[in-house]
Amino acid sequence: MGLVTFALLAFTQEAHARPFLPILQKEKLVATDRMLDIAIEGDGYFQATNSCGDCLYTRVGRLHRNVQGSLETSEGYLLSPQITVPETATAVVVASDGLVHALVPNHKPQPLGQILLYRFAHPQHLLPFERGYEVETHESGPPKVSKPGKNGAGKFRQRAINVPPITTFPRIQRGTLQVTGKQFDLAIEGAGFFRVTTPAGETLFTRYGRFQQDAKGLLVTAEGYHLKPQLAVPLNPVGGVAVCLDGTVTAVVREDFNEAVLVGYLTVARFPNPGDLVKAKGSYYKESKQSGAAIESDPGSRNVGIVRQGYLDRTSYIPLQPESQFVPTARCFDLAIEGQGFFEVQTPAGERRFTRRGRFHVNTDGMLETRDGYLLQPPVALRLDTVAVSIEPDGTVRTQVKSQKEPVRAGQIALARFADPSGLGQVNEYYFEPSKFSGPAKRLVLGTNGTDKVWQGFLERPLQGAGGRN
Repeated sequence: MGLVTFALLAFTQEAHARPFLPILQKEKLVATDRMLDIAIEGDGYFQATNSCGDCLYTRVGRLHRNVQGSLETSEGYLLSPQITVPETATAVVVASDGLVHALVPNHKPQPLGQILLYRFAHPQHLLPFERGYEVETHESGPPKVSKPGKNGAGKFRQRAINVPPITTFPRIQRGTLQVTGKQFDLAIEGAGFFRVTTPAGETLFTRYGRFQQDAKGLLVTAEGYHLKPQLAVPLNPVGGVAVCLDGTVTAVVREDFNEAVLVGYLTVARFPNPGDLVKAKGSYYKESKQSGAAIESDPGSRNVGIVRQGYLDRTSYIPLQPESQFVPTARCFDLAIEGQGFFEVQTPAGERRFTRRGRFHVNTDGMLETRDGYLLQPPVALRLDTVAVSIEPDGTVRTQVKSQKEPVRAGQIALARFADPSGLGQVNEYYFEPSKFSGPAKRLVLGTNGTDKVWQGFLERPLQGAGGRN
């Protein structure tokens, strides 16, 4: 799922609180001696399902038995395929091939099922959903179900757990639904978009669900865009209007409150690759060839969120914020920009380029550069004996080296801004150049007077290129 949200970051502003991220971080397997801790030795993910029906993937196998006896993760997500442990069981045994048995007094070990692994052709393209969980994307490919220990899949180790890198790294806030109490304020909890049509007949998509009735009772946005499919809600129903989690809309029209009339059903649009939707204006987006065509789905169905009445998703429309989401990566040289700025880089031919794609690494000369070999400007050089790096929100780069106990200041990351970034000329997918429409680049001092900041260990996943002219 490519969930389309905007991340509101709540980080401390104190420089000394920023963690130093080791340049090389690997997942660790730790013995715990806890019966329902299960580690994966090798390739693969557990699959779990949340209350919205989203399929999530994790390598953190800290399981619990819920009140119904089913195994679930620490966050309450049901393990899939479902394993139910009887109340009479005194112990659970998980073999390396995923076969699960319950030990019941005076009985032979009782088989409960098999825990399976899920593998992806390109797991590096999974999209982080929250700490420890990821969802599939078009780029990752669909999950392939595998039996542990077969055809290259990993195997299980009971009483141990996989600990992901940077376990104390700050977590992106996801709880951004705001209670309004208004009957036509609707929020999608999970993946998906509302589909609306403009007076000119153009189809747009939004997550900002503030609707109202027009003169005919049809639900429209503040701009007069009609919600699709159209719902003719009775005007001033005596008992109000109810929108269920699955999108069923009813209204009570009789004064005795004994009869609710079915108005219709809301649907939610999802996309194979929502990260490639094109920004239209405000909180509205258009589908593109890269995003794929909209798929109309029932709220709460597979990979689609539920509808909350009387709520608004405050992250769905944040004026003057970049139309993007921040994805936690815990990689030392991944940087996300909070604000409207760009990284300046220099090509091997000496050309200036600008990008918001902050995936950097250290080259053989100790210089920060992009994957394309474009040097960050102004240059930041690291000593070759550097073991960890901390990058402050104001761009200050500090390093820890083997030969010194105290951190060393290694440089300063700067950003550039433009009078009209939509006028930048697009060189390719990630890189832009100034034009007469954008105006020249202006360097920023980060973090002062509300200006832009950079966040280490995150990447921005843009919904569209910043430039609008070629």
